[in-house]
Amino acid sequence: MKLIDFDVEAKNSTYSSRERVSIIRESTLVPITPAESEWTTAANPERLARGFKFNDFRKMYDFISELLVYQQKIGHHGKITIDHLDVVIETFTKDVNAVTELDVELAKYCDLLYRDIDHYYAADNVDNDRFQ
Repeated sequence: MKLIDFDVEAKNSTYSSRERVSIIRESTLVPITPAESEWTTAANPERLARGFKFNDFRKMYDFISELLVYQQKIGHHGKITIDHLDVVIETFTKDVNAVTELDVELAKYCDLLYRDIDHYYAADNVDNDRFQ
């Protein structure tokens, strides 16, 4: 199964966004731990922001790669800042200088993708020598 298969399955799930967040927080099987911060609203311009922390370069690399493909597919691009194994995503709609539904959907996708990365590595025999 490819990583993108998990993303489609997660996006089409019947869980509400609140239930998805609950599942992510309650899971004890997830070895990657989300940063304490959740999505916050920043100003000038209004935008959504969240940090993601990874314990493995490969997981961070796959997260960013899949996110870039998704952004290209939907034609909406957030700002991605990488600092070693920490990734910060900021998104707003440039045409209106504010947060729109596109940004909320991108934020939801990032949350689901972050969770799915772990499942991908657990479910498949990922080539551990790829980045060594």
